[in-house]
Amino acid sequence: MGAQTMNDKSDLSVLIVDDNEINLMLMEDVLETIGIIDVKTLENGLKAVEEIEKNANYDIILMDISMPVMDGYEASKKIRSLGYDGRIIALTASGISKTNLEFLEAKMDDCILKPVDIEVVQKVLCSH
Repeated sequence: MGAQTMNDKSDLSVLIVDDNEINLMLMEDVLETIGIIDVKTLENGLKAVEEIEKNANYDIILMDISMPVMDGYEASKKIRSLGYDGRIIALTASGISKTNLEFLEAKMDDCILKPVDIEVVQKVLCSH
């Protein structure tokens, strides 16, 4: 999981969590373009928590912040409490600071702004 090098992106496993179906499809396309094909999508934070309880073998979780049922901050906190030590990257349409209290409490690793830029996604995913 977290110890894997990011040079060979084809081996990365990514969970995308977003309540907008178009955003999910766009992120899947962006990841496929940069060589990441092991991708699962879910539509809210609660489903992400339930998925990680069953399968914590994702290298990266791309987590939307604003979602119904359970937002990205709350989901990230719960996922961390389950012992997940992979990267959690916030996806948001509104700029957030990495020093934002909620961001820090959720133990998120980075942030990608929507609409996503393929070069930014590649840089963030491969920078660790």
